[in-house]
Amino acid sequence: MASEYCTAIHKCVCGCGYEVVTPLSPTDWELTFNGKTVSLDPSIGNWSFECQSHYFIARSKIRFARRWKDWEIKEGRKEDTENKKDYFGKKEE
Repeated sequence: MASEYCTAIHKCVCGCGYEVVTPLSPTDWELTFNGKTVSLDPSIGNWSFECQSHYFIARSKIRFARRWKDWEIKEGRKEDTENKKDYFGKKEE
């Protein structure tokens, strides 16, 4: 399935009203639609929002996850950056 913008957007499930933009790519999120339900993988951590909500969307159901500590957020961001460098670096070769 091709998507013009390759993103999924939803309102933060905590109710804060912020829009959550999840880029769909091999290094970001994967959207699965089975004809009835939607899943986004991996979890969504809204670390830049005041609420800092963290949750999973699986088969159109929300499962809240624990809030990450500051050091976990920092490590997660570092890992994301490294994954992108590895993926896109290999693609250019």
